[in-house]
Amino acid sequence: MLQHTFLHLKKVNLKQEGKLWAKGITNWDQYESAFDRQLSLFEKAKPTFETSRKQFQLRNFQYFIERIPVSEYYRIALHCPEDVLFLDIETTGSGFRFDQITVVGWSLGNDFGFYIAGEDPQPMLEAIDQAKVVVTFNGSGFDIPIVKSAFPEANFPICHIDLRYLTRRIGLRGGQKKIEKAIGMYRDTDILDMTGQQAPVLWNQHLNGDPHALGTLVRYNYADVYGMKIILDYAIGEILNEHTFLQVEPPIFARQKGRIPERFLEKEEV
Repeated sequence: MLQHTFLHLKKVNLKQEGKLWAKGITNWDQYESAFDRQLSLFEKAKPTFETSRKQFQLRNFQYFIERIPVSEYYRIALHCPEDVLFLDIETTGSGFRFDQITVVGWSLGNDFGFYIAGEDPQPMLEAIDQAKVVVTFNGSGFDIPIVKSAFPEANFPICHIDLRYLTRRIGLRGGQKKIEKAIGMYRDTDILDMTGQQAPVLWNQHLNGDPHALGTLVRYNYADVYGMKIILDYAIGEILNEHTFLQVEPPIFARQKGRIPERFLEKEEV
């Protein structure tokens, strides 16, 4: 998708880029050829994509992140699906200032991991540090600020796709579970009707010795993380459907299922 992108050029905005695509100018080579034929599209001097090509080959996506709108960060994710971190947290529900993290679930590529309060956060911090893109649902105002407050050393990538806003672009509003149902996704029966308000209850039950509560909470968190993959796939698909002539085949993040560690599943055995 980045090779179809012209937004990093000076004075090229989304509307102008769309007009270029509609004219059949859908990649850097075609742009340069069109410039030769038509003298100038938007620039006074002939544009060069030498730097763009070099940075793309080096997988230096930071170059593009600094030059395209936040709304278009999904284009970065399409080129490094193995480096896209999906993250969701559960808390004590004490109000933003006093909220304490109970569980952090994340997925990087096919790997799923869970930080449980009181355990070693290093695997989580390493996953965050490795990621080139982070995906959340409402993480701009909740998940990421809370993780940064609890772990100031967490080195989140600049490239953040907040699905709460990306889904609005395609006409979907509401919370994550509402959107999941709207696009035809349904969770496992035992957590189908669970809400975020029940997460603190499960944590308290776990602290009070309930052998099943933590496993249920982790499965609920896993469903949130995996659900974000399905939502991102759907949103990108809807956006690209508006520009079918681009012929871009997005990676399917939902194929990166991973699995819940056995130690949590064992707690659910009867």
